[in-house]
Amino acid sequence: MAAVRPLAIIATYNDLDIAPQVVRKLLQDEIDVHILDNWSSDGTYEALAKLNLHSIERFPASGPSRYFKLHPILRRKEDIAAQFPGRWIINQDSDEIRCSPWPGVGLSEGIGRVSDAGFNAINFDVLSFRPVDDLFRPGDDPEAHFRYFERGNSVIGQVQAWRQPKRRVTLSTTGGHQAIFDGRRIFPEHFLLKHYCFRHPVQARRKVFEERISRLDPEERAMGWHIHYDRYSPEDDFIWDPTRLTQFPAV
Repeated sequence: MAAVRPLAIIATYNDLDIAPQVVRKLLQDEIDVHILDNWSSDGTYEALAKLNLHSIERFPASGPSRYFKLHPILRRKEDIAAQFPGRWIINQDSDEIRCSPWPGVGLSEGIGRVSDAGFNAINFDVLSFRPVDDLFRPGDDPEAHFRYFERGNSVIGQVQAWRQPKRRVTLSTTGGHQAIFDGRRIFPEHFLLKHYCFRHPVQARRKVFEERISRLDPEERAMGWHIHYDRYSPEDDFIWDPTRLTQFPAV
């Protein structure tokens, strides 16, 4: 494992059904967690505050804002990371689980292997898991429940774990997809990012049409951010056909 426990900086908003499971997995893997909660209204903040966290805060500190603004959240993550030069940092959301590429090797141990090999950044392949039924319940283990995925189509990569240099890294210019810094040496083998954006049709509709699209910052939309929700409509059932997905592990 890494000599010093890695620190995952997790942005949260109304993910009570999955966030505690995600955080517990990190803590069990000896990874510290800082929660950056964007004023959740469903009890996410209160539930996570009961866990053995490194730290937790509401953001922005002034209170809930009209729009969801990703850029300030990423700048705050940069601020937090800058406090820990030499420490491995993970930029994460509350509906993600990250894995090493080696069977039986946890994320923390995998990061340690990367560090020992002389690299200071990790790229992730995104697997977007989709509900094929409506049986997921709050508190269920997403890794056990969701078995079918489609691969992400990011063209710029997901360099979202890095050993913090003495100087500040930049996350905000890439929408959080990459940590940019001088001297970056990316490990050649990709780790996995399991993304559980949608867990249940009711949760998916609420997330897209009530908690996301209506709150997206117009300025960030004009920059081309947050457009991935545009492909959905209220008529979608948010149940995927498993024959059009890939089973995990891939067979």
